[in-house]
Amino acid sequence: MAAGPPWGWHALLLLLLLAPMAMACEEVSEIRVVLETAESLGALLSEKLRILSFVQDDQGRGRPLEATGLVEVGDTLVSVNGVGVTGLSRAITQLQTAEVPRTLLFRAATPRCVLDAAPLDDTTVRVVNGGWTETFFALKSEFGDWPQCFAHPLTVAQPIDACSPLRNNVSEHYVIAQSSHLCSPHQQAIVVGRAGGRGVLLAQYAEKKPEAVRLPPQYTGTIRTPVIMVSHASGQKMASMVLSSPKPPLISLLVSPQCKDTTATATTLASTVQDALATATAGNLIALAHGQLHAYPYLKGAASPRLGLGRFKVLFAIHDLCSDAVMRYVKGAFVVAPITTGCSQQRQVQSVAASKALGVVFSATSPSQILHRVALDVASETAPLALPTVYVSAATNQALSSFAETGDVYIEFEPTNTHEHHFEELLALSDMAQWPASAQGRHVLYHRVRRALAIDTNGADKVAALDALYMQAGHFHASS
Repeated sequence: MAAGPPWGWHALLLLLLLAPMAMACEEVSEIRVVLETAESLGALLSEKLRILSFVQDDQGRGRPLEATGLVEVGDTLVSVNGVGVTGLSRAITQLQTAEVPRTLLFRAATPRCVLDAAPLDDTTVRVVNGGWTETFFALKSEFGDWPQCFAHPLTVAQPIDACSPLRNNVSEHYVIAQSSHLCSPHQQAIVVGRAGGRGVLLAQYAEKKPEAVRLPPQYTGTIRTPVIMVSHASGQKMASMVLSSPKPPLISLLVSPQCKDTTATATTLASTVQDALATATAGNLIALAHGQLHAYPYLKGAASPRLGLGRFKVLFAIHDLCSDAVMRYVKGAFVVAPITTGCSQQRQVQSVAASKALGVVFSATSPSQILHRVALDVASETAPLALPTVYVSAATNQALSSFAETGDVYIEFEPTNTHEHHFEELLALSDMAQWPASAQGRHVLYHRVRRALAIDTNGADKVAALDALYMQAGHFHASS
């Protein structure tokens, strides 16, 4: 493997991770493709304009035509911008002179289902202490946890094929491995996962382009370690970066589109965030639904174990947590359930843990309730809970429930103790005796607290709660 330049840097690897999508559609015989670029199609055509093959770039990424995901080898070019083409030379001339965007009409080799495909967005490697930028293309496996928008150290597997137990320390690292006939990608993921690695950056065979790795049909287990496939050339280049640097490069897999607008997190080491989560008593619950991110405040339970760094699926409890029902459907997810006083908090969390869930999100039952930790009994405050536990407002629960009606919802935890102080003050002000008797005094207190809440850009619920308390205090003192 060729050695790379002796960079002493921390690199950020931002990889486009694509996942297959299944939708129902009708079979068609003609396919219309719109290209927003005048560059070469990246396809080899026969004299009769039938697609013979596609040409990838040096990272294995399809060029404009193949990248649409609409046409296949065997399809035939019929027209360009509405002008019919019948021979190769005429087609080349028309393609070169056609105005952009170019609309190409193809006749399918056989009628088939064609889905509209979104264009591919490149992501980049950014060098922290320099201006050099590198671009890599990649595909995420259909299995494995979704990568987080934080930095992780990158290393090379020893042995390079990762088909047998690793000789080097890969704990919390992403691991570069070479495709091998000795074992399959999912077996490489198992090896890396058992060694504590976060994921596999798998270099494809030299003669093949990257593809999304799938589990064998006969495999019934769960693999949380993702395989991120890159081209053979990209894998060599990344390995060269690792081997030529005195310190492991730090890479971030910024998943498009969820991470593309949060590149600031790419400079944050994942272990730093994990340490912050361990000590934080509050933060933002980041919900991912329908490709969009939404932030809601949470308070961590006083006896909760540390919250994990990762993206977790959310499911809603359909059974009372105080019952003895076994909730097999919540395995591997965070469970959202309303706060209830029917039994101890310990028992509620334990019932969820028995169903192999990952954590509990308790939601307030009243929209007017100020978010706070609910102490259901003394034991719950002193004995550790069985699972990570947080509290959210009724409005947050309603939003998550609405998202879940039309698709899967995932959450992440972002630590910040700002919410802790805000909700403590609002909870104190729910006691009307804490408000000054004079209108001027209440006015001054209201604006002091409102200025403090202004630092939270997503604090509309807090401000609404403060407004309601302010009005309530006015009525209280007017009648006393």
